[in-house]
Order: sequence, then structure tokens, then C-alpha cells
Amino acid sequence: MPRRVDSDNGPPFNSRDFKNLAEELGFEHHRVIPEHPRANGEAESFMKVLNKTEKIAHSQGRRSLDAIQEMLMGVRSTPHPATDYSPYEALMKRKVRTKLDTDIKDPEVPKMEQEITASDKRYKDKWFCNERRQKAGHHSIDVGDIVLLSQKKKNKWTTSYEEEMYIVFRVDGSSIGARRCSDGREVYRDVTRFKRLRGSGRHTSDNWRELYLQRYRGPTTSQGRDTLDRRRDANTGIGVSRPRRTIRKPARYIDY
Repeated sequence: MPRRVDSDNGPPFNSRDFKNLAEELGFEHHRVIPEHPRANGEAESFMKVLNKTEKIAHSQGRRSLDAIQEMLMGVRSTPHPATDYSPYEALMKRKVRTKLDTDIKDPEVPKMEQEITASDKRYKDKWFCNERRQKAGHHSIDVGDIVLLSQKKKNKWTTSYEEEMYIVFRVDGSSIGARRCSDGREVYRDVTRFKRLRGSGRHTSDNWRELYLQRYRGPTTSQGRDTLDRRRDANTGIGVSRPRRTIRKPARYIDY
């Protein structure tokens, strides 16, 4: 029985029955962040190989089941770059035996385990050094920040971020929980999906409806809107003023 199960946010894993099963069997159920495949990279990487196998089998007119079995045999019998041993050898402590290979000498288990540990450490150290070269830093989003959420592009007029503002109410590493100001909808996304508004400050109040009313309450006349914009800055700390372009004639028309 596993100690932890990582899954996506599909309906089979969000049900109450699966939650009760995890409590009954005593394992932790961890759901990855929505719309962030990298959080479940191991499963996504294997799905690439599986989908490629399905396409090849379809183009060749073969059964998918036979092609998948051949693919799995190849994966399990191929030495892994991190351990220099195949997954089958690392699990079963012996080489794969077939009808063609009947005189295979099994490796020495203590020696094999030492080599796997040393090779795996070298591989991970090399990977860690390569990751550090990317100079990835910690994000600056904190609880109370006002952010924008990125949206999928539907057409060429779709903006990169939603027009509605969100207030961050939870930060778990790279997982951000934000609440939409207009209707209180809560979302959990990776930090790369959010953009912090510059000069917006932090909203310490938990009453998101009050922030929404402060933003949209006021007169509707043009003069009233200007007054509302200035009051909005004072009450919520949200910068709403936009820089205005200086309108001038092009340089080629200066003489006229």
C-alpha cells in the first residue's frame, strides 16, 4: 500500500468515496495544481511515450495492446541513465530472462545496490547543478496581494490576463490560492499563472465584498468617475490611473 498517491483533479479522484478510501487505508492523497502539467511531470512524461506508441500502432494497422506490451518490455529492460541498470534488474535483482537468453549470470545484489546508489547520486547532483544555472528565484507574491490571473487565448483579441482582480489568501510554496473580487470565486494555480499588480499594496481585510463595493460604488457621471478614481486610490490602494500619451505632430510636419 503506498504512503502517498499523486493524482490530477479528475472526477474519479475528487469524489468523496476516494477520500474515504484514503482515510481507511491510511495513505495521503495529493492533488496537483490545475493547469500545470509540470507538477505531475513523471506521469505526463510517460503519457507522451504511450501516446506516441498508440499513434505508431494505428499508422501500422496493429493492435494497440500488442504495441504497448512491446513498449513496456523495452522500457523495463533498458538501462536507466541514473542507475545504469534496467528497472527490471533494480526491482527483481536479476536480469530479464527469455527463451533466447538462458545462460545469463545474475548480478551480485550488494554490489549492484551500491552501484545504483552511487550512480543515482551522481546523476541527481548533475541535474541539480543544471537547475541552479537557470537562476530561478523565489516569487514575491504573498497573502493579501492583489493579482491578475492568466487566461487561455481564444482569439487574437484575448488578453493575456483576466480583467477581474484576485486577492491572494493562501500561499503554499509555488501553489497560490486567490479569491476573485467580483464574486468570491476561489482558484488554486501555480505562481506562474499570476501577475502581481504594481503599486497595489496589500489588502489585509478578509472581506472581499467590501473591496468590490469600494471599487464600484459611487456616481456615474463623468465628473463623478474622476472623483471615484481618486477616492479608490485612497481607500483600496489600487492604482487605477493610467499614463497619458503626449499627442504631438510627427517630426516631418514640424515645418508646416
